[in-house]
Amino acid sequence: MKLGISSYTYTWSIGVGKQKPSAPIGPLGLLLKAKELGVNLVQLADNIPLYQWTEEELREFKHRAQEMGIGLEVGARGLTPERLTRYIHIAKILESPFLRFVIDEQGYEPDHETIETSYGRDSPP
Repeated sequence: MKLGISSYTYTWSIGVGKQKPSAPIGPLGLLLKAKELGVNLVQLADNIPLYQWTEEELREFKHRAQEMGIGLEVGARGLTPERLTRYIHIAKILESPFLRFVIDEQGYEPDHETIETSYGRDSPP
Protein backbone atom coordinates (compact mmCIF):
# COMPACT_ATOMS: atom_id res chain seq x y z
CA MET A 1 0.00 0.00 0.00
CA LYS A 2 1.22 3.49 -0.87
CA LEU A 3 0.31 6.65 0.99
CA GLY A 4 -0.86 9.51 -1.19
CA ILE A 5 -3.37 12.24 -1.79
CA SER A 6 -6.15 12.77 -4.31
CA SER A 7 -7.56 15.80 -6.03
CA TYR A 8 -10.56 15.12 -3.78
CA THR A 9 -8.33 15.56 -0.74
CA TYR A 10 -8.42 19.25 -1.65
CA THR A 11 -11.85 19.34 -3.28
CA TRP A 12 -12.66 22.93 -2.39
CA SER A 13 -9.15 24.17 -3.17
CA ILE A 14 -9.29 22.61 -6.64
CA GLY A 15 -13.00 22.84 -7.31
CA VAL A 16 -15.67 20.38 -8.30
CA GLY A 17 -18.50 20.85 -10.77
CA LYS A 18 -19.48 24.49 -10.94
CA GLN A 19 -17.96 25.18 -7.53
CA LYS A 20 -14.57 26.69 -8.39
CA PRO A 21 -12.38 28.74 -6.07
CA SER A 22 -11.05 32.06 -7.37
CA ALA A 23 -7.46 30.71 -7.29
CA PRO A 24 -7.52 26.89 -7.58
CA ILE A 25 -4.33 25.04 -6.62
CA GLY A 26 -4.34 23.07 -9.90
CA PRO A 27 -2.61 19.82 -10.77
CA LEU A 28 0.94 21.11 -10.30
CA GLY A 29 -0.08 22.55 -6.93
CA LEU A 30 -1.35 19.10 -6.01
CA LEU A 31 2.08 17.62 -6.80
CA LEU A 32 3.73 20.29 -4.67
CA LYS A 33 1.30 19.58 -1.83
CA ALA A 34 2.14 15.86 -2.01
CA LYS A 35 5.85 16.67 -1.86
CA GLU A 36 5.27 19.01 1.09
CA LEU A 37 3.38 16.26 2.93
CA GLY A 38 6.06 13.67 2.15
CA VAL A 39 3.79 11.35 0.16
CA ASN A 40 4.73 9.91 -3.21
CA LEU A 41 1.38 9.28 -4.86
CA VAL A 42 -1.30 11.55 -6.35
CA GLN A 43 -4.65 10.41 -7.72
CA LEU A 44 -6.17 12.80 -10.24
CA ALA A 45 -9.93 12.34 -9.90
CA ASP A 46 -12.76 13.66 -12.03
CA ASN A 47 -12.49 17.18 -10.62
CA ILE A 48 -9.37 17.49 -12.80
CA PRO A 49 -10.75 16.75 -16.29
CA LEU A 50 -7.74 15.03 -17.85
CA TYR A 51 -9.76 14.21 -20.98
CA GLN A 52 -9.46 17.91 -21.89
CA TRP A 53 -5.66 17.86 -21.78
CA THR A 54 -3.50 17.44 -24.85
CA GLU A 55 -1.13 14.51 -25.08
CA GLU A 56 1.76 16.98 -24.70
CA GLU A 57 0.25 18.37 -21.48
CA LEU A 58 -0.20 14.86 -20.11
CA ARG A 59 3.40 13.91 -20.91
CA GLU A 60 4.76 17.11 -19.38
CA PHE A 61 2.74 16.53 -16.21
CA LYS A 62 4.00 12.94 -15.98
CA HIS A 63 7.55 14.20 -16.41
CA ARG A 64 7.10 16.76 -13.60
CA ALA A 65 5.64 14.09 -11.31
CA GLN A 66 8.54 11.73 -12.09
CA GLU A 67 11.06 14.49 -11.35
CA MET A 68 9.42 14.87 -7.95
CA GLY A 69 9.31 11.11 -7.32
CA ILE A 70 5.52 11.06 -7.33
CA GLY A 71 3.46 8.27 -8.90
CA LEU A 72 0.16 9.06 -10.56
CA GLU A 73 -3.22 7.34 -10.52
CA VAL A 74 -6.12 8.26 -12.77
CA GLY A 75 -9.79 8.57 -11.90
CA ALA A 76 -12.75 9.68 -14.00
CA ARG A 77 -16.51 10.06 -14.05
CA GLY A 78 -19.07 9.20 -16.71
CA LEU A 79 -18.37 5.67 -17.95
CA THR A 80 -19.26 6.03 -21.61
CA PRO A 81 -17.43 3.98 -24.23
CA GLU A 82 -15.78 7.12 -25.62
CA ARG A 83 -14.64 8.36 -22.22
CA LEU A 84 -13.39 4.90 -21.24
CA THR A 85 -11.30 4.71 -24.41
CA ARG A 86 -9.88 8.19 -23.83
CA TYR A 87 -9.05 7.47 -20.20
CA ILE A 88 -7.36 4.17 -20.97
CA HIS A 89 -5.05 6.18 -23.22
CA ILE A 90 -4.54 8.80 -20.49
CA ALA A 91 -3.78 6.13 -17.88
CA LYS A 92 -1.16 4.62 -20.17
CA ILE A 93 0.52 7.98 -20.75
CA LEU A 94 0.57 8.78 -17.02
CA GLU A 95 1.62 5.20 -16.20
CA SER A 96 -1.29 4.81 -13.82
CA PRO A 97 -1.42 1.25 -12.43
CA PHE A 98 -5.23 1.31 -12.62
CA LEU A 99 -8.18 3.41 -13.74
CA ARG A 100 -10.92 4.32 -11.25
CA PHE A 101 -14.32 5.26 -12.67
CA VAL A 102 -17.47 6.67 -11.11
CA ILE A 103 -20.07 5.27 -13.49
CA ASP A 104 -22.59 8.09 -13.63
CA GLU A 105 -22.43 11.84 -14.07
CA GLN A 106 -24.93 14.62 -14.58
CA GLY A 107 -26.91 13.73 -17.70
CA TYR A 108 -25.61 10.14 -17.79
CA GLU A 109 -27.20 7.73 -15.35
CA PRO A 110 -27.23 4.28 -16.96
CA ASP A 111 -29.22 1.46 -15.40
CA HIS A 112 -27.60 -1.69 -14.04
CA GLU A 113 -28.40 -3.74 -17.16
CA THR A 114 -26.73 -1.18 -19.45
CA ILE A 115 -23.56 -1.20 -17.38
CA GLU A 116 -23.42 -4.96 -17.16
CA THR A 117 -24.12 -5.40 -20.87
CA SER A 118 -21.59 -2.74 -21.88
CA TYR A 119 -18.84 -3.34 -19.34
CA GLY A 120 -19.56 -6.68 -17.68
CA ARG A 121 -17.16 -9.55 -17.35
CA ASP A 122 -18.18 -11.12 -20.67
CA SER A 123 -18.30 -7.96 -22.78
CA PRO A 124 -15.50 -7.03 -25.19
CA PRO A 125 -12.89 -4.53 -23.94
